[in-house]
Amino acid sequence: MRRMALFALALVVGFPAVLAAAGTPAPSVLASCTIPVVTDAASPFPLADLEPLPAPRDPPLLPQECPNHLGPGAQMTSPVGCTMNFAFTDQLGRFYLGTAGHCVGVGQRVGLAGLGQVGTAVFSVANGAGYDFGLVRLDAGRVPDPSMCHWGGPTGVASPAQSSGVVRQFGYGLVWGQNQFTRARSGYTDPLFTMDPNDFAFVGFAAAGDSGSPVRMDSGEALGLVTHGGGVLFFVPTGSGTRIDQAIRLAEAGTGLDLTLMTAPVA
Repeated sequence: MRRMALFALALVVGFPAVLAAAGTPAPSVLASCTIPVVTDAASPFPLADLEPLPAPRDPPLLPQECPNHLGPGAQMTSPVGCTMNFAFTDQLGRFYLGTAGHCVGVGQRVGLAGLGQVGTAVFSVANGAGYDFGLVRLDAGRVPDPSMCHWGGPTGVASPAQSSGVVRQFGYGLVWGQNQFTRARSGYTDPLFTMDPNDFAFVGFAAAGDSGSPVRMDSGEALGLVTHGGGVLFFVPTGSGTRIDQAIRLAEAGTGLDLTLMTAPVA
């Protein structure tokens, strides 16, 4: 009943109004999300039907809202065009940034807008929403700013009890931000939107280049990273991604590292 009430609200009020209430202008063209999603009785978001967000091979250098930012929301320019998410440290004091697994391969060098090459991918997995994460170890001397561009945070890792409500995102998708003042955007999430505790789904906007982008709860806790998009439910665009606690588990299991999320106050 809660799930039906949420989507009834979206249908009656309208997606632009929902975003406006959340404090972010609504995208002017919803038709850019064109891949239909067929719902089933289990969940209104069958995440397997959503498409991985394309990673542009020759990404344009887009206007930077946080110039030379080495932290959540930075624009990846090589090896492909994606977005970096949260910052981490390991047991040896080394620094890392996350992105989507389908954006990097282990051993690939990673470049960011305004900063050039900043590190090397040490972990990558891309097996669908909830199982898509890449980890980039920063070069010696590169110290990340853990604060998410525009929004600030994260203040910690969102628990399941903290994973319902308005979310904040920042990414370098090739659609949003072309005719808006900011690349920051808002959406809405609820654990009932998906049946897999390792992923999350959200009513919001995601486009090519947003892969890897950070998503946090309005209260500040890191929720996860965007990996899939292109769904439309009753004309409302949807996306999904990997929860940050799951991303940490995947990377630790694959590398033997002991990772800690770096935190920052909300803006």
